[in-house]
Amino acid sequence: MKGFYCKLSSSSSIFAEAWALRSGIHLACDLGVKDIVFQTDILGIFHMVTKGHATYTSLILMLNEIHTLLHSRDWACSICFAPREANQCAHMFVQCGHPTLFHIIVVDYDPAYLQPVVRSDADCVYPHT
Repeated sequence: MKGFYCKLSSSSSIFAEAWALRSGIHLACDLGVKDIVFQTDILGIFHMVTKGHATYTSLILMLNEIHTLLHSRDWACSICFAPREANQCAHMFVQCGHPTLFHIIVVDYDPAYLQPVVRSDADCVYPHT
């Protein structure tokens, strides 16, 4: 299991999600991953990436880079929409990123505090809100 978190300067949630997707793709490329599914909990990002056009002009360059990265490698990759409730691991990494400096922290092990969340995500057990 690999994951990452980072503190961003003030930005919108849609920018942060696009940035995280791009960073995740770069990480997967660096690791030589050959088969991967990327998830986003922002439907707008999912549509912009899968349809290949941005509705937010501030994201055009980043979304073009994401699209190029996804389709320029010899790998099996896809992107899917997953509601936040279905991916509590990602939500926990977001919480980890708040107090950190502005560089990416890669987690390349299964930390004990994340194990119950990983099990819940795998078992499709969502917290009730």
